Amino acid sequence: MNVITTKANTYDAIVIGSGISGGWAVKELTEKGMQTLVLEAGQTIVPERDYVEHVPVWDVKFRGMRDRKYEEVYQPVQRHIGDEWNSKFFVNDLENPYTTPQDQPYLFLRGRHVGGRSVMWGRQSYRWSEMDFESNLKDGHGVDWPVRYKDVEPWYDYVEDFIGVSGQAEGLPQLPDGKFLPPMEMNCAEVVVKQAIAEKFPDRRLTIGRTAILTVPHRGRAACHYCGPCARGCITRSYFSSLHSTLPAAEATGKMTLRPFSVVHSLIFNSVTRRITGVRVIDGQTKAPMEFHAKVVFLCASTLESARILMNSATSEFPTGLANSSGELGHNLMDHIMHGGASGIIAGRQVSQADPDGYTILIATNSMMVAQLTTSNANLDMLRDLKAVASIAPQANIVVASPGLEVKSLADVIALAKARHLTYASPGAGSVPQLFFQHFLTTVAKAPMTHVPFQGAAGALTATMANQTDVAVVTLPPAVSFVNSGKLKGIAVTTKARSAALPQIPTVVESGYTGISSTVWAAIFVPAKTPDAIRARLSEAALKVAAMPDVQAKLRALGYETDAVPGEQFQQDIAKELRVWTNIVAAMKR
Repeated sequence: MNVITTKANTYDAIVIGSGISGGWAVKELTEKGMQTLVLEAGQTIVPERDYVEHVPVWDVKFRGMRDRKYEEVYQPVQRHIGDEWNSKFFVNDLENPYTTPQDQPYLFLRGRHVGGRSVMWGRQSYRWSEMDFESNLKDGHGVDWPVRYKDVEPWYDYVEDFIGVSGQAEGLPQLPDGKFLPPMEMNCAEVVVKQAIAEKFPDRRLTIGRTAILTVPHRGRAACHYCGPCARGCITRSYFSSLHSTLPAAEATGKMTLRPFSVVHSLIFNSVTRRITGVRVIDGQTKAPMEFHAKVVFLCASTLESARILMNSATSEFPTGLANSSGELGHNLMDHIMHGGASGIIAGRQVSQADPDGYTILIATNSMMVAQLTTSNANLDMLRDLKAVASIAPQANIVVASPGLEVKSLADVIALAKARHLTYASPGAGSVPQLFFQHFLTTVAKAPMTHVPFQGAAGALTATMANQTDVAVVTLPPAVSFVNSGKLKGIAVTTKARSAALPQIPTVVESGYTGISSTVWAAIFVPAKTPDAIRARLSEAALKVAAMPDVQAKLRALGYETDAVPGEQFQQDIAKELRVWTNIVAAMKR
């Protein structure tokens, strides 16, 4: 094998990997005056070219729904994370294969580029407390930590001062305070929960997340402007990554050499000096083998890549790899925990399994009914597992048009959609407004329109007001003020009767399309085994509140209807509606 090795390939230090640990290593080494080579297996990322956090949903090919056929073939593992925008930051699984035992699957989710996973990390930044450092000793598990919090505290200060961590000081021993930038503000819901926790549980508190995102300008980086999709990049460099912070600091010293497309094969071990003296590399573009030498080598690749490199570094003296005298190299890995969180389905399950004593209730909409039909592992049947107490505050869906679209009616919209390409925005794929409108387009109007999904009604309405999408279909309350102010054109409501909030807007039926309507309801439920007497008492109380004049006035002002329905009657309504949605969802899947 012809190996390229020259005096020019010799440095004071070599750092393998350019992620969070690699970035910190090269920053510290170069600032101490050492000529340092950084070896990165993947390509360079240029924020101005590669970041996509400001690319709107209508400018991506599959409107945010992902190229699922491509991912099935080329990213069968990586597709479990990210989205259509940032999937390019994750590797091609065909070009980077790995195997696992059939009964021990492992999701190796990885990026292969300058900055590594620091480009895609979650940015939550917390200090270990004295409790954490002492836990092994107190619990009798594992090996006692050789250091304590006080030993590490100065280094926490040093790191946080450089990267910028926003947070609220709380004085909690289990969650040590740091060198914080001003905290992000809680939203109104978080404030309500915080106050409730403080009132009900005085020994607990809710605090804003401590995150490596700037809330004020810091060390030449701009403050966050809260655009939202951080996982797609950050053109203002407001969140910490080695690409934004440590690598530029190292580059500023003039002592860093960054070499992308450099796949490290193994370390070079000198059996005489008993030291690592260099690194064997395969050039990722030319496939040429190379060697680089240094007095110091920092192995800062990912967990699995570091294990691979050490195993590849086996010698006759160390046949199982370097640093593997215990035989544990490459073992004891933790898989990624994917998609934590909660949804209406989880809430429905929780209530369905609660004690049927009337003290655990659920407030849900028919989006939960749709979710149980569209989710493969829903494990929830609203008719079987829950009983209705009362339906309250129903609302219409509304079709609105952008101010620049030359239409006045639903018939105009359909005619235009048949004549040229139109788009419609919704609060999300699989939402009640989206499913209703797509069903209407497909089976009744027979008109093609491209769906542009958003994460909620706000984004859908904003895009339509800006003439970026032609039409939006959302629940009525968030659209009322925009229709009344003329910022959006009210086209049609989906209920059987006109809405009291927008009486000037005709129904879909009045617009010439008979036999189709849709209402979004909100209802109270209890576990199915709740005694009838308890359910009747709850229903009576709910209907009494719903009938109060001030409650009805407030609901009407917000765009809701005031038709409350007793639980027994509504249970029958749900059964009928479920059959309708079952047919719609089945048709959509064909």
